[in-house]
Amino acid sequence: GRRRGTPPASRPPNADLARTLARHPGLVLAMLVGVVAIVALVIHRSQPSEPLPEFIAAPPEVATSVVPDEEAQAAPAAAPRDLSTQEVVARASPSVAIVLGRNGSGTAFLVADGILATNRHVIEDELLREVKVQFPDAAKHLRGNYGVTLLYEDPELDLAFLALSIDLPPLPMAERHEFSRGEEITVIGSPGMGNGQILRNAISRGLLSTEAEIDGKTYYQLDIAINPGNSGGPVFDRRGDVVGVVTLKAYDKDGLGFCLPLRSLRASLARCRATSPADRATMGALHRFRVLAAALWRSAGAYVFAGEIYVLAMESAIEEGRDLNEGLQSARVLLMEHIRGFDGAELSTMRDESKRVLADDAVPPASRGRLDRLVESYHAIKEHVERPTGTLDSFKARLEGLSAARDQLGGDLLRLDGVPLYEDDE
Repeated sequence: GRRRGTPPASRPPNADLARTLARHPGLVLAMLVGVVAIVALVIHRSQPSEPLPEFIAAPPEVATSVVPDEEAQAAPAAAPRDLSTQEVVARASPSVAIVLGRNGSGTAFLVADGILATNRHVIEDELLREVKVQFPDAAKHLRGNYGVTLLYEDPELDLAFLALSIDLPPLPMAERHEFSRGEEITVIGSPGMGNGQILRNAISRGLLSTEAEIDGKTYYQLDIAINPGNSGGPVFDRRGDVVGVVTLKAYDKDGLGFCLPLRSLRASLARCRATSPADRATMGALHRFRVLAAALWRSAGAYVFAGEIYVLAMESAIEEGRDLNEGLQSARVLLMEHIRGFDGAELSTMRDESKRVLADDAVPPASRGRLDRLVESYHAIKEHVERPTGTLDSFKARLEGLSAARDQLGGDLLRLDGVPLYEDDE
């Protein structure tokens, strides 16, 4: 789905579950891998500018006729014709990009000179300095590994606009578009196949099925397969003009995807163009803040989960008449390699970033204070789990206290969709 989840909250241990975990260490590992996968994979003004350029093929030359008074007049221009799928792809695909980040990938496309449109959730967990953009179907010397900067994030519409320097034309957008059930559409995107494999600029052909209201916003439902990595890709009509942006899919249904309509893209792009340089700099600072806060939240949650498994293993050992340290050690052997690997992947680029974010005046002071407390909470949880001391009861009580503190900080910093709360910073 679009949202990233968090590790499960603490819960009273179940004796039967504890015995099962202790006797079947492989089940513990499977649970860990599943939870970490969910944690890691799941789960956001006034500068005038020229109108968005429209790249539309010039109409063919038209014949002239001679009227009786010999005054020559041009015949009406021929209406734009429908294109075959091959023609749509040949014209559009060089300007469709793949967005490669530390946590995943997505699709983007040029909507104006040097401006890429994509979904916000494609980049919401990425430091922009680490993101690379490639154009798989462009001429070889233009495919590149382009760096990008953030122009605008629209959390309400789940859109983002990135700036880059490239000599490729933007895609034409339809002059106007109204939903028509059964309209034929083409989608270009780069879905992931797992294990790091990506189908670059894959083509899908289908229909607009219906309009749907989701979270108060209008989407078009597409009857084509949409998968992670397709997010941010363009949807074309039969004339090869952009009429939507792929945004959502139903994970428990095949062939059930959704796109934002053209009017949403235009509205968000207009807000992007109206954003002042100062507001843009603030938006970039808050983006870095969210990325760091989310990474700390997830890593701290992974250690909380490990601590809960320790408690279950120790309680199971005691019930079976074994030394509790025996249960603790078996759980540690199974868990810590995976937890540390996850933690390292999350925070390898974050340690220096935290100093930068905590010193950034563009982030409200109250938010920086909360983030500083989350950093302290992360280190306290990690230390408690990596170096368990005391009795089972004291270990369990302190873990519950640390977990509750993390939950409180997370509530202060993040809404469920990962957007920080700044309302109390005034």
